[in-house]
Amino acid sequence: MNNNTSKFQYILMGVFAFLILVGVLLFSFSKGKGGVVANITIWGTVSNEVFDGVVYDSPVFKDKTVKLSYFHKNSVDFNSVLVDALASGNGPDAIFAPHDFIIKNRNKLYSIPFQTITERTFIDTYIDESSIFLFSSGIIGIPVTVDPLVMYWNKDIFSSAGIALPPKEWAQFFDLSSSLTKKDGALNISKSASALGEFGNVTNAKELITALIIQAGNPIVARRQSGPTGVLDENFNKATPPTEAALNFYTQFSNPAKSFYSWNRSLPSSQDFFTAGDLAVYFGFASELPIIKLKNPNINFDVATIPQSQSGENNTTYGRMMAFAITNGTRNLPQTFTTILALSQKSSAENFAKNLNVVPARRDSVSQIPEGIYNPVFYRSALWARGWLDPDSVATTAIFREMIESITSGRARISEAIRRADSEIDRLFSQ
Repeated sequence: MNNNTSKFQYILMGVFAFLILVGVLLFSFSKGKGGVVANITIWGTVSNEVFDGVVYDSPVFKDKTVKLSYFHKNSVDFNSVLVDALASGNGPDAIFAPHDFIIKNRNKLYSIPFQTITERTFIDTYIDESSIFLFSSGIIGIPVTVDPLVMYWNKDIFSSAGIALPPKEWAQFFDLSSSLTKKDGALNISKSASALGEFGNVTNAKELITALIIQAGNPIVARRQSGPTGVLDENFNKATPPTEAALNFYTQFSNPAKSFYSWNRSLPSSQDFFTAGDLAVYFGFASELPIIKLKNPNINFDVATIPQSQSGENNTTYGRMMAFAITNGTRNLPQTFTTILALSQKSSAENFAKNLNVVPARRDSVSQIPEGIYNPVFYRSALWARGWLDPDSVATTAIFREMIESITSGRARISEAIRRADSEIDRLFSQ
């Protein structure tokens, strides 16, 4: 982290660490004496059924000195509800939310000092993507699960074309699209190899494009001395700027002039097209497995890791993380800290992962793959997972959409669309 942290900041972090330590010791003592009950309130985006099921199997449930109340909040208006509640002094002690929500609200959250949990301990405990929670002031989120982006593929479509294995590299999609996409003389698509090239009807388009950009070598946002900064338009010493290379690849598949043309905005959503049996490859999250099975129990599919760039140095996919974070408004800092630690320990993280059909974010859990034919892919993908410092998920989704659609419609050159998107992301950080 930043070595230029002021002496005052070090003193302040030390005070916080001391208060947590003293609180934990006093709280532990009160447990032994059957002391005062601590009322802890957590808000989150997972259902009460899932959350309560994990709590019942955790030490928190057995601890009668803690009264834990969990409230499920709609993810659509969670942000505004939380801001209003914290402003009025009626907010929760902690939240259990997706990583982009925690990043967006980091100024309203308590940073756990590195004297309490060292950076070394954090890195050794959690998968690589968890580093997005590390800031110079400390740790703003305790990771619990990760939902990696994977590749679902229709085995019948592949075998009918004499293809035995799914693609491992993006370059294979040019030939694959020519072989598997079916279109008539008017270029109407009845079956497609993959949903690439558009945004609105490509389920998980933003996350897929994010994975492509990160694979190409651009982190989207970089940490600078002045704070997080958009870097979409930087070239990172490459002959072709990484974002430009990623978007040039992606947008070609919606160009009717190309022989590998395989997607357009008139088609159904890519998830629906896949479950209808008309899409050979679908890029979805591990958590979508039950939905896909429910929509079409008869579809013959399998799961693989998402393809990689030929020039990529590291295997990468995108991952949605869930984490606990303590709010600045808590009146029970030590007790809240011990509670979220208990709910993010190995057994609890594994229970959350099982109930949400995702993967634990802990290294000691990811190294032990449970039974299930798809779990080896999901767990391997979890180790590949990466994210970025998204300042506002809703706003950046609109930015990514405009970036893609301005290119595919011919309203902007790729480099121009990227510069505009980068500028808009920077503007979000300055708000």
